[in-house]
Order: sequence, then C-alpha cells, then structure tokens
Amino acid sequence: MKRIVITGGPCAGKTSAMGYLRERLADAGVAAVFVPEAATDLILTGTAPWTCASMLEFQTQVIALQLEREAAALEEAASLDDALVICDRGVCDSHAYLTDGEYATALATNNLAEQNALARYDAIFHLESVAIADEAAYTQANNDARFENAAEAALADKRTLDAWAAHPNLHVIANEATFEAKAQNLADAIAGIWRAAGA
Repeated sequence: MKRIVITGGPCAGKTSAMGYLRERLADAGVAAVFVPEAATDLILTGTAPWTCASMLEFQTQVIALQLEREAAALEEAASLDDALVICDRGVCDSHAYLTDGEYATALATNNLAEQNALARYDAIFHLESVAIADEAAYTQANNDARFENAAEAALADKRTLDAWAAHPNLHVIANEATFEAKAQNLADAIAGIWRAAGA
C-alpha cells in the first residue's frame, strides 16, 4: 500500500487532477482510495482562518481532520489488493502557512513530530500553480474557499513546495500548454510508482 500526496499552490488543478486520476487509474486497473482536502472542507463548513483565533488554531484543526481522513482511507485500502491512497494535500502542507515554531506546535498537538509527518507518505507530487506561468489565467471563480490573489497564490505555491522540500521522493509537475497534458504527466508518474511497487 502506497500513500501519495497531490499538493501545490492555489489554482494548480489539484481538484481537477483528482477527478482525472480516478478515471485513469480505474481504467488501468489500479485500486485507489482518495482523501479529499481537509482545509477546503473546513472553510466551506464555516471553520476558516478568519473565524479562528489564529492561523495556528485553524491549521491544527486541518491536521486533525487530515489524520482522521487518512486513517479511514488506510482502513478502506487494507481491504483492497495493491491499493494506492491518494491525498489531496497532506499534513506537511500546514507548514506553508505557519512559522517553524507554530508548525511544531500544531504537530505536537496532534501527537506528531516533523520527521514522522514527512515519513507518512511515500511520494509527493507538487502541481505548479497557474499563477506561476500565467498570472492572467489565475482565477478564484472555481473554488469558493480560494481567497488569494495571483501574487499571493504564487507565494503560496513556493511556500508549499518548501514545506515538502525535505521529502526524499518529491516530484514537481510543471504547467503545460493544456491542463490535460499536465494531468497526463501526473497520472503517468503515479502509474510508474505503482508499477515499481508491484515489481
């Protein structure tokens, strides 16, 4: 069983990529369990950085929900043969929004250390935000939980990449001329990991 994270800055195409992966992996006969993004769901249900006392409080809740969802996904995956668990963001994404000290506190509150948070995952795929390549193409319209402008999105993309930089199996999926090409690159890379695991 492999645990994979799909991450990236705002408007990187993570949600669309998850839908694409569901179809592609199913067609390829790859069993996969998908973990939806915790932060977006919290924001859409009324728990947001601006409703909490601090970003630390919010991200601590994000990590708690992430861990809960991953545990459920792992339980489901255990009943499948050669299953992948594919997470829309992971625990370490919270580091992009916190200082080092705050991040350590958020992890400790959830009974984790930083090295253990990284080690939870076998591979990380960072989808580059469209704000990096084409600021005019950046939009907030397709995600009610997205509040960053294009410049803030580009910075968030870099912080997110930095948050995962210490992971030994980090891959960056760059922007392409079309989203389909970008999603195809991601699917091919994940299929390669699955084939290697079965070798």
